[in-house]
Amino acid sequence: MTVTDLSGAHVVLLATGGTISSRASGDGGAAVASDTGAQVFASMGVPAPHPVRVGDVFRKGSYLLTVDDMIAICAKIKEALADPQVLGVVVTHGTDTMEETAYLVALTHDDPRPVVFTGAQESADSASPDGPDNLNRAIAVAGSPRPGTRACCWRLPGRSSLLPGYARVTQRGSMLSPTRISEQRDGCLTLAKSGCRK
Repeated sequence: MTVTDLSGAHVVLLATGGTISSRASGDGGAAVASDTGAQVFASMGVPAPHPVRVGDVFRKGSYLLTVDDMIAICAKIKEALADPQVLGVVVTHGTDTMEETAYLVALTHDDPRPVVFTGAQESADSASPDGPDNLNRAIAVAGSPRPGTRACCWRLPGRSSLLPGYARVTQRGSMLSPTRISEQRDGCLTLAKSGCRK
């Protein structure tokens, strides 16, 4: 992992590629995952809501991910959470297989700190990239965990899905509050393991 050392409480950003890190290849070519995690983080252009340590897992379009790649992401999350100073983890990921990777993480995640998946619909070099705002909000969610809640979630406007055994909660400021499944607030879906909330 490429790491910027932090001594206090912080969020870990694990970059895996996807549209959020993609740029057009050559003259009008297809967008390919090319930006590092540090470049994706810098694209926010505003201070992050929490200190962030950035690491690169790999740079791939998520349609290319194998089960072994998804297992590698799970291992990097576990490695990041071995540090007691970590508030939560954000994974930048392509949208093609984000749900599958998030599902695997949800099955294997046994830590009370949140793991938040985010990505983008527009490439990093588009006229209006959505990745920077998605990332900023994901960092806010990952750094503001609700005590006693084990969560695996993703933050993309207009797209959400529930994993079996998980209940939906949404972010309002720094609090996570329950909401109806059919309701979408602020484009942020958080999947909190049922039975863990008080």
